Amino acid sequence: MSEPWHPKWNKEAERWTVSFTIGNQRLRRRLRVRGKSSLNLAKKEAEALYRSLWEEELKQKDAKKEEPFFVVAAANYLDDNGEARFLKRIVAALKKNKSIPDDIRIDAIDDAVIELLKKDLYPKVKQDTVHRQLVVPVRAVINHARREWTAVKREKSSRVRWLTPEEAECLLKAANDDNVVGGFDPKRRTLQKIAFMIGSGAGPGEMFEVDASDLNPGSDEVWISKAKTEARPRWAYVAPRSWDLMRELPTNGPAFLAPNGKPYVIRNNGGGQMKAAFDTVRKAAGLGDEVTPYVLRHTWATWFASQNSFDLLMKRGGWAKAETANKYVKLYPSDLKDRLLAHGWDFQGRAGRNYKFGEKVAV
Repeated sequence: MSEPWHPKWNKEAERWTVSFTIGNQRLRRRLRVRGKSSLNLAKKEAEALYRSLWEEELKQKDAKKEEPFFVVAAANYLDDNGEARFLKRIVAALKKNKSIPDDIRIDAIDDAVIELLKKDLYPKVKQDTVHRQLVVPVRAVINHARREWTAVKREKSSRVRWLTPEEAECLLKAANDDNVVGGFDPKRRTLQKIAFMIGSGAGPGEMFEVDASDLNPGSDEVWISKAKTEARPRWAYVAPRSWDLMRELPTNGPAFLAPNGKPYVIRNNGGGQMKAAFDTVRKAAGLGDEVTPYVLRHTWATWFASQNSFDLLMKRGGWAKAETANKYVKLYPSDLKDRLLAHGWDFQGRAGRNYKFGEKVAV
C-alpha cells in the first residue's frame, strides 16, 4: 500500500520531514518527532497530518459553491426590487450575442464580456453613459448575488415607496381641506411644503434651510445651498403647479415655516420636525404609514425621470453617482408622463401638446 506521508530523515536539520501533495498544492513539513530512531512515531505523526490536511481540503472544496448564472442572478435581483431600467436590455443582449454563452456565470463576466455588450447596446456613446447604463447594473446584479444574507430577511424599506399622481392628488387635497388642517394649519403651510418637495425634489432637511432669497419664481427655480453632500447644492427646478399650490411665501427669512408660523429648529439630517402635521394629512388622504416626507423625494425623482433625461435628473436632484440616482427612480408605467401632465405636473419647462393641461387638478 502506498504511503505518501512516509517521513524522511533530514541530516542537516536532524529532523523527520514529509513531502506530499494535497489537492493542487505541494506541501513540505518538519515533524515534531525528534531522533532518528523514532521512525514509527514519525510515521504516525505524518499519517495523522496527511489525513487532517486532506479532510480540511475536502471541507473547503465542499464549501465552495458555483457562482450562479448571470440570467438567474439578474432575475433574483429584480425579484428583490432591484432597478430594472437598464437591466432587461442587458439580459436580452446577452442572450442574443452568440459570442457569450447563455449559461455564463457571474464570475465569468469580465472586461471582454462587457466590451461585447457595449458594442451591441452602446456602440457610439460616451464612456460615462456606458458606465451608468451597463457597468453599474451588471455590478449591482453581481454584488446582490454574492452578498451574505442574515437568517431573517429584512423588511422592505419605506423608501421603495413613491406616490402615483392620483395618490399625490389625495395628499394635496387633504392638506387643503379645512376639516383636516383648519384647526392647526389655517395658512396651509403643510400644503406648501408637500407641494414644494414633490415639485422640486428637495428633501425635508434641505427645504427647512431654504431662504426666501433662494427662490427664483422667474425661472421656476430655487437654490438649494444647505445640502447633505458636496454634490447636493444645486439649482432645483420647481414645477409650475407647485408655485400655484404654494401661493404666497415669506418675502424674507426662512421660506417654509411650521404650521404655527415659526421657523423650524434646524437639525442634522432634519426632516422629522414636520412629521406630526404630515401624518395628519397622510391619514386623511388614506395613505399608509410607509409614506413619509422623504418619500416625496423618491416620488419627484420617478416623476422627473418620466419626462426628462437621466443626466438632467442627476443635475437637478444633486446626485454625483448614477447608482445613487437609480435607487430613487422607481419602476413606473409607460403612461406615467401623460397622467402627470393631466394632473398639471410638467417638469419639462414648457407646456405639453397632446393633453388637456391640468384637467384632473383637484386643489
